[in-house]
Amino acid sequence: MPIEIKAVAEGMPVDVGNVLMAVENTDKRCYWLVNYLESLLLQVWYPSTVATLSAEVKKVCNFYLDVTASAKDNLAFMVHDFGYRGATSTESSALCGSAHLLNFSGTDTLTALTIPPNYYNDNNIYGFSVQATEHSVMTSQGQDGEFMQAVNVVKNAKDGILSIVIDSYNYQNFLQNACYSGNELNEVILEFLNNENNKVVFRPDSGDPVSTTIDCLEIIGEGFGVKKTPEGYKVFDSNVGLLWGDGLDYKKIRDVLFAMKNNGWAAENIIFGMGGGLHSLVTRDTQRNAFKCSAQFRNGEWYDIFKKPLDSSKKSKSERFKLINENGVFKTVKIGGDGEDYLKTVFRDGEILKEYTFSDIKNRASGYICHTIK
Repeated sequence: MPIEIKAVAEGMPVDVGNVLMAVENTDKRCYWLVNYLESLLLQVWYPSTVATLSAEVKKVCNFYLDVTASAKDNLAFMVHDFGYRGATSTESSALCGSAHLLNFSGTDTLTALTIPPNYYNDNNIYGFSVQATEHSVMTSQGQDGEFMQAVNVVKNAKDGILSIVIDSYNYQNFLQNACYSGNELNEVILEFLNNENNKVVFRPDSGDPVSTTIDCLEIIGEGFGVKKTPEGYKVFDSNVGLLWGDGLDYKKIRDVLFAMKNNGWAAENIIFGMGGGLHSLVTRDTQRNAFKCSAQFRNGEWYDIFKKPLDSSKKSKSERFKLINENGVFKTVKIGGDGEDYLKTVFRDGEILKEYTFSDIKNRASGYICHTIK
């Protein structure tokens, strides 16, 4: 195929509004081929937008870990991907799920694990999960048998992390039985926690994220006790935690963390699960992704091509571009100017000229956490 594609390195954080790829035909007889590829190539908007959303969530989590002087051991697992069932297809779940894995390591979207070996020559495992119950398990003995079932779950759990959904009927009643002494469920949980490598995570799955989270934290803290971070924020004194995974987007996660801080709770007590809010609440317009003709070569010289409708937000860029970095800020400038071009040739005339491992991309994406919170 007589095409040359230049692109910024995958995983590189680049501000919205800059060129990410440049496509030119290499045979004048195939001038039409560039725009023919638009629909195919522009689909990179989806994983790149999801990766950015996931990175923004990681930034806000990291911010509140800092503010509350929390331990950061679990930052890589602070947001878990629950989105497979809400994805538009198995293929899209793999793309979105692998984009999330650039920032975090927790996932129940198994298809995401197929992307690194199949497309990036990388056989490392980048996503992990834990043993966990769901409502079909906790309701299998009926409402009167919920605690008996919970006791059975804990007794038969393998060592490691155990996540228990607690809102099948009444999350407050469940937590009181699980956290307060004198209850069989509390006794088997304490026995499970005798192994210092074990942890129990309680998962409410309904109600208002902010108020329900604070309520759960207070009940768990009263039952298991708390200690304080250097900044005076409360941390559970036992190896227990809270998981909120219902109806979350970036703003709701931020609101929960803000409320925790205001109520004296350290951010390290909680982890989040994102489903549709990660996989489905983005569009091509979220970051204004577009693929436009910007220059044409005619009669021996280049001509600038652009559109400029009355709606100025729809004006397209003109000229042939390169991407430079000035003092840590990426800028799109005309070819021929000063500065190293961060667009590198990755494909030319049927040959792939540049390949990355998933590890390479993940390492580049890690720099996003240093950007300012919006």
